[in-house]
This record gives sequence, C-alpha cells and structure tokens, in this order.
Amino acid sequence: MPVYFMQAGDDTGPIKVGHAKTPTILKGRLATIRTGNHLPVRLIGVRLDLPDMKAEAGIKRRLAAHCIRSEWFMPTPEVMAEVSKATPVDFDAGKGPRRSWKGRYDGSPIKEFLKSNRHTCRTFARLFKLDAPRLLQLSQGRNPQTEWMLPHAEQFIDASGGAVTMGDLVAFARIVQEREAAWRGPYRHSPSHWTTIIAERAA
Repeated sequence: MPVYFMQAGDDTGPIKVGHAKTPTILKGRLATIRTGNHLPVRLIGVRLDLPDMKAEAGIKRRLAAHCIRSEWFMPTPEVMAEVSKATPVDFDAGKGPRRSWKGRYDGSPIKEFLKSNRHTCRTFARLFKLDAPRLLQLSQGRNPQTEWMLPHAEQFIDASGGAVTMGDLVAFARIVQEREAAWRGPYRHSPSHWTTIIAERAA
C-alpha cells in the first residue's frame, strides 16, 4: 500500500500525503480530488519502500509542523525532502494518441468488402441471413477461430464468395490485438504491479 504525494497548483502549491493499494485505486482518488479542487492537482510520486499505513502516519507525524489541514502540507524544504525520496509517476503521460481509438479498425477486410459492395453489416446480414451482431464483432477484429465465432466467420466467408478468407480475418484480429495492447499498456493488465507502471512512464 505505497505512500503517494500529490500537489495542487504549481510548484509552490500544497502537498497531499496519502496511500493507495493499487494504481487503479490511486487514479480514482486523483480524479476525485481533482473534481473537488479549484486548482489543478497532479500526482508527483510514490514511495515503494513504504508499503503500509504506519509508514504514512510516520511521515505525517514528522511533517506535522507543516500541516495545513488533514493530509495537506505546505511545500517547505522539509516536506519537499520527503517528496524527493519518491519515485516519479505521471498518470497523465501519454494521453494524446496513446488514448485515441481513431484507426482502431482501419483495414478491416469485412468493412472494406461491405463498403465496396455498398452494404452495412446489418443489410448484408439481413440479405444472407447472418447474425448481424456477430458479423459486426468479426469486422472489429474479434478472433474468428474461437468456438463461438467460427461458425459465423465461415458463414460470412461463404456469403462473400471467398472474397474474404479465414486468413484475412485472423490476420486482422492480430492487428487489432496489437493496437489495443499498444493503447492500454502492460500495467492495465496487472494493476497491482507498481514497478511496471513506473518503468513504463519513465521510458
């Protein structure tokens, strides 16, 4: 349960000391604090060597003379000395294109086939008596070789007259998986791994 430090406003703003069990919990706490604060709030670091609430309480006792209220402290040299021991973590890093889903389904063989034949998933499914929701999932890169998708993939391939092959669908599914992995980053699959998120943000 690492100790974290947040700061409101600029570098002269007050410092908040708290603790959080996982990055996911800390991100939610940061969002809540931002909502209720008229100043911009940012996470400036975590102490991985202080794993429990007792360590947090110890810091607060040492910095009691600099406390403004509750968990907020003035950015005095003594307080900043504690902050300097923290490992920098920036949850806001890489938001731009990293968080954009634009182009996620570019190159879908099903979408390109339907567009060239002036169809949508719904109209094509209705015409050939296919399952429209499953066809949409296939067009978005759902793995066509899973047990529940394979019959629908084969039905579409037959309906397309072989214009789209199983190899096309499998290759596109892998592309989508790579795009999603690049967007999410490894820490989203293992939220308790602080070292992973820190290494990623430092890269």
